Amino acid sequence: MIEAMLLTARAGRLSAPRPGPCPRGAESPPCGLRPAPRAPRDPRRAAGTPSPAYSSAGRRCACATSRSARPASAVTSRALRATRRTGALPSPRPVSHRAARPASRRSRTASERRGQRTTAGSPPCPAASGPSRARIFSSTPRSTPPYSHRAKADAPCRSPASTAPASRLPVASPRGEPRAGAPARGRGRTAASRAAGTTPPAPAVACNPAPSPRTARRANLRPGARPWPASGREHPSPVAPPPCFLDSRERRPPALLPQARAWRFSTRKRGNNALEVRYNQAVNDLPARILARIVSLRAPILVVYALLVPLAALRAARIPSEGGLDRLIQPSDPDYVATRDFQRIFPDSPSVVLLFESDDPWAPANVSRVESAVRELRSAPHLGAFSVLDALRKARPGAPLAELRRLATGTEFFRKQGLLGDRFLAVIVDLDVHNPAERDAALASIDAALARAGADPVRRVGAPYVQSWLERQSGAASVRYFPFFGALVVGTALLLYRSVRTLLAFVLALGSAVALGVAVGGLLGFTFTVVSVLVPLTILVTTLATLVYLHSRFVDRPAGVPVRDHQLVAFRNKLLPVTASTFAAVMGFAALSVSKLRPIQELGIWTALGLAISWLVAFTLFPALQLLLRTPTGTARVAGGRLYGRVAAALPAFTRRYRRGLVATPLLLCLAGAAALFGIPGLLSSMPVGIDSLNYIDPSLPLRRDLMWFRQNVADLNVAHVWVHLPRPAATDPEVLRALDRFQGAIESIPEVIAVLGPTTFLGLRRYFAGQAEQLPRDPAQFARAAADLEQLLLTEPGLRGYVDVNGLQDLNVTVLFRQGDAEGYAMLAQRIARAWNEPGAGPVAGARMRVVGESLLEAKVGASLVPTLAQSFAITAVLIFLVFLFVFRSATARLLAMIPSLFAILATFLGMRLFGASLNLATILIATTILGTTENDQIHFFHHLHEREDAPLAEALEHALRVSGQAIIFATLINAAGFLALSFSTFPPLRQFGLVTSAAFVLALIADFTALPAGLWMVDRRRERQARPPKAARLHKL
Repeated sequence: MIEAMLLTARAGRLSAPRPGPCPRGAESPPCGLRPAPRAPRDPRRAAGTPSPAYSSAGRRCACATSRSARPASAVTSRALRATRRTGALPSPRPVSHRAARPASRRSRTASERRGQRTTAGSPPCPAASGPSRARIFSSTPRSTPPYSHRAKADAPCRSPASTAPASRLPVASPRGEPRAGAPARGRGRTAASRAAGTTPPAPAVACNPAPSPRTARRANLRPGARPWPASGREHPSPVAPPPCFLDSRERRPPALLPQARAWRFSTRKRGNNALEVRYNQAVNDLPARILARIVSLRAPILVVYALLVPLAALRAARIPSEGGLDRLIQPSDPDYVATRDFQRIFPDSPSVVLLFESDDPWAPANVSRVESAVRELRSAPHLGAFSVLDALRKARPGAPLAELRRLATGTEFFRKQGLLGDRFLAVIVDLDVHNPAERDAALASIDAALARAGADPVRRVGAPYVQSWLERQSGAASVRYFPFFGALVVGTALLLYRSVRTLLAFVLALGSAVALGVAVGGLLGFTFTVVSVLVPLTILVTTLATLVYLHSRFVDRPAGVPVRDHQLVAFRNKLLPVTASTFAAVMGFAALSVSKLRPIQELGIWTALGLAISWLVAFTLFPALQLLLRTPTGTARVAGGRLYGRVAAALPAFTRRYRRGLVATPLLLCLAGAAALFGIPGLLSSMPVGIDSLNYIDPSLPLRRDLMWFRQNVADLNVAHVWVHLPRPAATDPEVLRALDRFQGAIESIPEVIAVLGPTTFLGLRRYFAGQAEQLPRDPAQFARAAADLEQLLLTEPGLRGYVDVNGLQDLNVTVLFRQGDAEGYAMLAQRIARAWNEPGAGPVAGARMRVVGESLLEAKVGASLVPTLAQSFAITAVLIFLVFLFVFRSATARLLAMIPSLFAILATFLGMRLFGASLNLATILIATTILGTTENDQIHFFHHLHEREDAPLAEALEHALRVSGQAIIFATLINAAGFLALSFSTFPPLRQFGLVTSAAFVLALIADFTALPAGLWMVDRRRERQARPPKAARLHKL
């Protein structure tokens, strides 16, 4: 007391001692009766007790009772000026019961100078009008949003009301509230007080007075807003904060911390002010100000989307479809370029085969049916028909049917060509078309001609039918399954949020994202192929999961908090995980651009751009729709919330107890899945790759049944072309033709070859019709006589021009029909053809070049590119996502642990495919990228909330992360699984397989998220595990 009296006497006047906060656990002494002794510079270092509260500049609380008390606005203003001048932070000064120095007249506002008066006596210690925020920055993290009215703390120090009556209090109340220090007038004064000239005690005030205009401008506060205590940042809610803080961690004002930079998105702890930084970033950092600006511009944003979305939908509806497998290869590929150059010399018009079945194919009724169908087909535009009967009647005009039958069955030429069999006669129909529309019209003309001729039933086989069906499926798949997706959206919104307005906001946001995302592919010139149908589905499902994450945080609004303020805090809290997860998914799909397959490359770029647009829609259009439609907040949780709460509370202990088994089992399955996918050298081959056309056609269709019947009873559809280019125009020279015939014989001796057609084949057929041996003579002179009129035949026989170029006479074509059409079989065939060409004397002319080309080569090359595409895209996606996670959370260990659920889901899925006999195709190779890019969202959200309790024991941190993000992870994963499961009802086999396998992978990833991931954290974080254990003495005592 003597020391305090001396200090106040040195100040020049006697003022009432200042009330200070009470340490936790101690009684509240009457303020003004027992002043505290002078404390050291930093009481937290001298003693381990919590320090008193500080003002925004680290000085004593502004709730003083003396005229000389310095308002917090002046302290903040001086602190800001000192910081900007020197760059150093003001050191905190403990609160003592000494009288504060008088503030200068310049540092006080006019209202403060008018309102402060010197009074005798000691006023009561002010109490907060609302709950205290004492533990807002405590060392024990919390799971609730940083709102002052939600935090709980011990009651502040308070003196008895009778200790020292006062007539006036210093001005230290927020703006908009009555000034406590002004004289009471009118109704506020009683008769006794008016007679005594005093005022009744004013209500308690807080430690954050309204800042001066100069301080408000420097702190970037809105007019009329109040700063947070000890920060100077804007208060997000109208609820008054507590008068003082009782936390020992608040050393310096967070507003002045240099490490609290707005551009840093990391949630990792930085120094002792991590919680303060995170808290203040949530309300007044650069991303929050950007989000607030976006919300303030919601009217122009809605207008822009209202103009863009209809145009985007119109552009998306006009994107063409391409179903041909030849379009899967890159146009710059050397084999693709060579095939197109060959087709310019020897045009390969599309054709179909019509099979007329009968027990006796040479019966007059069946022959009449064939001839009638040929007449009707030739009368249709853009169609040309040819049958074995035409070739026989041209060779033997007027011959009876029995003679024609003898000629047809006396050679293997027609049978190898598939023109006749034991139970059928065939008709070849050539289509003179140049685009898909003309092709579809020609196929319709074929059906109409057969109906007019009454020739049905007829089996239809050919690539044009396959391409037409694939293109129809590619264009109609999205439209066909979008009703199911719409039902998914309706069910999600009504089940989770039980609001029609929320459902409308979801539908408008999802429709805008899908329309804009699909339209951007049309602007880039992309087309719908057999795999690009997945683009709108991926955009829709991923955007829906993002909206669920955002809206689940938005609806959890405490009572009394304005919707706009809560929306800002909710979106700022989810900005980091949503942005990081979207960026990871964008990078994962963009990794597909390294593929040599054009549809896969376009799919990756298209989906990446669509996901980026969906992120923009989620943070611009969706918050505007929330405010426009007034979507309800504070709604009750979905059913099962209590059950999940019990599960979340039990999971940390369960995963810690069985951590080794929960981690070892997924890793072993990952190894088995890798072996099933890539094989084991010398023991197990890699997973088979299927690019056959039959794999892309629904087994229940007649087209599929006709193709299977043709392969089993006639021949395979694999065709290769051997392109021979001569150094000089000598295609009709006898020596060249004789060497070419010898080369054809070498090719025909290959076991996989069914038949070989070349220029000399027609010479041998003419000899057969003339009654001679079909084999051309070996003698050079006889061979020259047999080939002497080849030039005349080129003028009269159009079919022969497909094997000899009549324009330059330098190019020859040898067509090869073979059985094994996969990449391995084609490579073996090409090697044997090259070996036959390189034999001495096999080449037609010295200097001639030979190359194997054709559509079958391109299809085989597509199949050979599937596994490298899968491996490359998966590796690039994993590396990019690893770097994203490492940048966001700065933890390589956490990144590796987060890969366990995704790797387990992907490799276990491939293991199941291998066990059930499935093969890789154009759709299933996308499983790895889709799963890895989508399931990483769950891990990012999980680790984001796990780091919120970084200083707590691991069990507490895990429970917090599971409670805050667990339900959202479950809902998002089930939404993804249900969305892709809709593809299982497709009639397109690749999409059906993709839907089933992807849905199963999502479920496996969800299981690993709640088992293997926490178990891995227990195994690597030994320090936090020891914190969760009871002491050794306690364990021994328990035993």
